[in-house]
Amino acid sequence: MFTKKRNQDFLPTTGSSNGPYAYSTSRKQGVFDRVGRLFSKGTNDGSAASIQMAPPIVQAWQRSSVVFRRTTQAALFFLFLTYMGYRAIRYGNAHIQVNCLSTECLISVQPVGWKKQTKLTISRSQLIQALPVRTLKDGSFVSDDKVSTDDHTRNNKGKKKSKANASTYKGPDQDGYYISYAVYLQDKNALTNEKNSPNSADIPAVSLNPLLEFLTPVKDQEGQYRLTMSHFGNFQTRRRVRTMIQKVTSYTKRRRQKVLIKESRSPSWQGIVMIVFGVIGTLLSILLGQVWDEDDPIQRSKKPAKRNNQQRPGGPGGRKETAGMAYNNQIPARYEVASSSAAHSSNNPAATTRRRYGGGN
Repeated sequence: MFTKKRNQDFLPTTGSSNGPYAYSTSRKQGVFDRVGRLFSKGTNDGSAASIQMAPPIVQAWQRSSVVFRRTTQAALFFLFLTYMGYRAIRYGNAHIQVNCLSTECLISVQPVGWKKQTKLTISRSQLIQALPVRTLKDGSFVSDDKVSTDDHTRNNKGKKKSKANASTYKGPDQDGYYISYAVYLQDKNALTNEKNSPNSADIPAVSLNPLLEFLTPVKDQEGQYRLTMSHFGNFQTRRRVRTMIQKVTSYTKRRRQKVLIKESRSPSWQGIVMIVFGVIGTLLSILLGQVWDEDDPIQRSKKPAKRNNQQRPGGPGGRKETAGMAYNNQIPARYEVASSSAAHSSNNPAATTRRRYGGGN
């Protein structure tokens, strides 16, 4: 007699009854309702902790217009496209730089990928020389044979090529190799054994261990290492190779006090395109959303209708004055509403009172 029904042992939630976590009061419950009950936290006992309500941002999103949703989704997509373009450029940002001053040289190497940049400051005396080398297409070192950087090379027919063609030619040569240049460094231990000790004005010599993964040892020269300046597929011309070698040679012979050589990898064109389209798309989405949102028919229907600025007469004798205004057609016909009080008016028995409640003829 006092038994409770099974489907009334719980209270309904404030959310939608069609959701997967809503408790239905019907005996025929759907599959999603039963699964939601299994994974729901606790039971709905009417307490504040058991009541599940949507966050304010979700409620604002549900009440927003269609145009606002579409433009927001487009802006988020273009922002994500911009971020992916930045990651593509950041991943391919690689360079090798040798910046030498009067007493020291700063060597910084940034490999391709997410590895951190490696920096090492060495003494000026540890920079020995720079020579042309042969490399593969990816910049890997092949040989340090004497490579001619002269502009006047001969082709198969025995005719001299022009200086412009020889200087701007980037390879490959007849063996499939490319010309580049390398900087030769000397380790701290090998430098102390030399007859010519480091200059007293230079900083003390340091070990080259932090840069060993980017260096290749020189054959038959203990303590000497080679830093190839084209690890990123940058094909060098003979003119550029000759110019860089002359700069380093002048520095090692102390004819100049500063020298800067740097080889960088070209940025990814896919990343540049994604950043450009992402920025432009984000700005257009924001601007179009602002323009189209005002003309949205859904938003326009939600706005309250503007009331007529004409004030309704009130106070003593207001009904008679209103009846007179209706009789003289001073109130628009769409606000005319029949009134029993105007029927007893002495001015016009058949007059009607026109008010602001809306209506037609």
